[in-house]
Amino acid sequence: MSLRRLAILLAALALALAACEAEEDGVIEEDLDDAQELDADDFDEDDLEDLGLEQPEPPEPVDLPDGLAAVVDDEEIAEGTLEERFEAVVAAPEVAEQLESEDTEALEEQLKAQILSRLILDRIVAIGAEELGVDASEEAIAEREAEEAEAAGGEEALAEQLERQGVSAEQLEEELRTIVLLDGIEEELTADLAEEDFEADEEMGISPADMAVQEWLFEQLSAREVEVDEAYGVWSAESGQVIPASQIG
Repeated sequence: MSLRRLAILLAALALALAACEAEEDGVIEEDLDDAQELDADDFDEDDLEDLGLEQPEPPEPVDLPDGLAAVVDDEEIAEGTLEERFEAVVAAPEVAEQLESEDTEALEEQLKAQILSRLILDRIVAIGAEELGVDASEEAIAEREAEEAEAAGGEEALAEQLERQGVSAEQLEEELRTIVLLDGIEEELTADLAEEDFEADEEMGISPADMAVQEWLFEQLSAREVEVDEAYGVWSAESGQVIPASQIG
């Protein structure tokens, strides 16, 4: 399975970079390109019913303790982590230019929601992977980073690309770790399938192997208890995104 389909279901994997109009010359950007235009409305009640899932209740704002941006099951995401990521992104030339030409307050709010979405999804994938007995070895992460560097034109070119996008080396490693986990999850879920099950059905446009991973991803999104501090918005399980506070009806 390509990471493109995984990205469509885990839209926030790309949102922080997509909002910055990142160049699509790397492995990650290329694989996650389709996630840029994904909206919560793309996942309706019929989609969930097809997978045997129920439409979640509308999210409610939550007032978390000081210092917390979100909680995923029992795992806390500190405001400091979110703000550090945010400051790095807005300092990037591509984003700084955007901030000069658009509604700064609205863009900053959207960026924080997108970054927090990514942090939450990283944890959801990690929790689900652990339950399946899947891990991400340092060797596998290093191999992914080497692929990324090769696609970017070398390690120096990759470093320049990350700097333009406001992505630190540590953040890149976290993103690669999530992708390696997704690869392992795919392998675990499809281990018993026949070779023909990896071929897309002409009518549905998706293979049984892809569907198995999609079902798992939807289940993870709906099964995890996620709370987001009301200052940043609310968590939408059906779309896998944080809805900014100003967009809550």
